[in-house]
Amino acid sequence: MKAGSFFVCVSLSCFTQIEWARAANNFCSNSEVITIGVGAGVEKPITDSANPNRPDFIVTNTWLETSKGIEVYQYGMTDSFNAKARIQNSGNTPCLKNENPNITGHFYLSKGYKEDRHSGDDAWQRIASTSTRCSNLEASETHTETEKVKIRDWIDEPGIYNIVFCIDHPKDDHNNGGDHKEKHESNNCSTEAVFEVTGRANIPDVDFVVSGLQMLQAPSYAGGQARFGAWIKNRGTVKSPKDIRSSYRVQCPGTELVHLTDDGTGAEELKAGAQAFEQTQSPVTLPNSAGTCTLYFCADYQEAVLETDETNNCATLSFTVAERPKPNLVIAKFEDEEGCCTTNTGDRIKPKLWVRNAGSAAPVAHATVIYQIQSPVATGSNWLVIGYSGLEPDHLLPGQTDVEHMDGKWSIPKNSAWKRQWHNVRACIRADGSTPFGDPNRGDLCIVYSRYSKK
Repeated sequence: MKAGSFFVCVSLSCFTQIEWARAANNFCSNSEVITIGVGAGVEKPITDSANPNRPDFIVTNTWLETSKGIEVYQYGMTDSFNAKARIQNSGNTPCLKNENPNITGHFYLSKGYKEDRHSGDDAWQRIASTSTRCSNLEASETHTETEKVKIRDWIDEPGIYNIVFCIDHPKDDHNNGGDHKEKHESNNCSTEAVFEVTGRANIPDVDFVVSGLQMLQAPSYAGGQARFGAWIKNRGTVKSPKDIRSSYRVQCPGTELVHLTDDGTGAEELKAGAQAFEQTQSPVTLPNSAGTCTLYFCADYQEAVLETDETNNCATLSFTVAERPKPNLVIAKFEDEEGCCTTNTGDRIKPKLWVRNAGSAAPVAHATVIYQIQSPVATGSNWLVIGYSGLEPDHLLPGQTDVEHMDGKWSIPKNSAWKRQWHNVRACIRADGSTPFGDPNRGDLCIVYSRYSKK
């Protein structure tokens, strides 16, 4: 049942129904308030004149929660609950100097919808006391007090009961303004937080269970994209108090557990007994690992909501992915733009390379060509890297050929070590499009053309 109370105003001429409200002291002119519902208590109206330049301690809200933090107003005889009160200093100063640095408050229990008399037979019962530091209630600040209440310690039989919280209330009756001088003294107590005690345990709960984990978009190979979805059901007896987020994680052969993405489900979709379909809105990229993978879906993985059972929030799904198709890059042709086959020192060399994809897939990422030069005298027959160029995946679709030019400029040095010498220019790639080392012994595909430096 939602927090709030139902009021009927009775006058000499009519009966008027007022909407569910949280204020137990709302009333119609010349009428009597008959409360027939349960719910939280709120601030009492002011009935005294103001004294300026003082604090004003008020109770804006008094409510009941389960140990799981769910606001509830029906319990069993063997249950417990947390009584909570929100206090505010609505005045324009803190506690006055030379006053008690603490502010005393009490929770009171009464039978029925309205608070009992404050002394004598059938008076309200003080069930808990609080002490709030003045430093926690500077002007305009709020503070919340919480006390655990075990029902059997105070209540002997099922029925309707209410709880009121009063701040700056050292005595149960005849407080004479309390320990602190305030702007108003008539609003230190809340209205009644009304609740029902039944003959059996009735702690409402939230419990998310998941089912129907499924693949909405299947990957065609390892490292491909996929979409997933699953059902989340609230098997509890009350609505989820908060929005939740759910995670999708996957583990494939040779990989750790990888977080793919998460998504959110609103509290309004998770009322008691309701279920919502959760799904990845955009495709996620799987690890590049072939074989049988396991998907893990967990509702409320950030544990925003306390549940009666936290062990049933996850589901798994196994699926198999094949090896990713690979490109097969081959070198079709390699030459110098200046032609064959002589040059001079100081001249720029301009390698030009034709690369063809003879495989069934484009490279997965930007690939590289390494350009090198070798001279028996100038480099001691070692290969010297003189430049690079890039292979774009969309330029090397299956069956496509791309023409590459070396990035940057490199000219033959003007010294005697390069004169009247043959030199070799080499380009190296990898068949799968990954970055080569410029070394055929490491699996690189290389091709060479030669030129002679005359002078």
